[in-house]
Amino acid sequence: MPAVITRITTVSDRVLVSSDWSAVESWLTAYHSKDPVLLSELQTQLAGGHKVHSLNAALIYGIDPADAKTHLVNLKGRMVPAYDAGKRLSHAFNYGIGNRQGARTFWISEKFMATVSEKLNAKYAKVAMWRMEIANRVYGEAAFVCRRCTGVYDDDGDCPECTAAVGVPIPLRFAGYKVMPARRERTAFGRHRHYLGRRRNGANALASQHPQSCGASMWNITFARLHGYDPVADEPWPSPAGVLRYSPTASWADMFKPAPIFVATGKYDSFDMEAPRDQANDVARWLLWTMEQAWPELDGWRFPAEVSIGGNLGKYHERDNPNGLREITLAPPLTMVRGAGWQ
Repeated sequence: MPAVITRITTVSDRVLVSSDWSAVESWLTAYHSKDPVLLSELQTQLAGGHKVHSLNAALIYGIDPADAKTHLVNLKGRMVPAYDAGKRLSHAFNYGIGNRQGARTFWISEKFMATVSEKLNAKYAKVAMWRMEIANRVYGEAAFVCRRCTGVYDDDGDCPECTAAVGVPIPLRFAGYKVMPARRERTAFGRHRHYLGRRRNGANALASQHPQSCGASMWNITFARLHGYDPVADEPWPSPAGVLRYSPTASWADMFKPAPIFVATGKYDSFDMEAPRDQANDVARWLLWTMEQAWPELDGWRFPAEVSIGGNLGKYHERDNPNGLREITLAPPLTMVRGAGWQ
């Protein structure tokens, strides 16, 4: 017989416990590319140093990382902190955005966007190399020939020598594949996508597939675990008493019955749970422990999360709990400490 909740709490008795993975797409990019610069910056950020977005803002705009949140720059027609602009441009780099598309997206000159791409590609050389390897595998390695001089090139476009000699564009012709295209890519969690178009049209989606899709898979698995069920092992997930539970055999009545602790909302890299105020610290420890579990699909890597507790959705981490996780003390059986066992 299902348990009956006999205590009805008021709104003032309840709080939001929120947690999000910190820079999860950057961590996933570092995992897949094994870029030593990006990995070192993320580890420094985790230890309390400058954030990656501050460092990239400093590189892009020629400022000190400490000034990233006060120095204003023009992006999309308005003045914003260099930190915010650097963050958006860094994400664009992570997504493999082209110079023309980036210029149109952020309302900046194509020349400046090309400079941004050049700087970030030089800084994160292994990320750029990793993306090129994926693109070559998925789209194949093609050969293009000039009918005038019979020169063979790896990229399409115009023959540079003949164009310079004649003074008009001499287009190259497709001559076949040196390496046949796979036309599909699969992530570590088993999601796959087909790429049937041209490289230039699908490069953006391909560059972002692994960090974005792996992040989405992590969120879906964690969402189920926060409802007391582990879809990977097909067994219950350790949870505090009072959590709204799910299982493949649960009835609709059980899954939607009132519960003291439940996921109120969430998006891609974060979760907001509602819980009784006197249980908030326990729920925060459990939420953090669940999100920072090692992922066997990703060679046991863990990804850092940050927790805050507050009474409303509007800036609760600043308004109600400025110290965030520092007010929470880990205790048995939740002995997982943030940062332990990192690669």
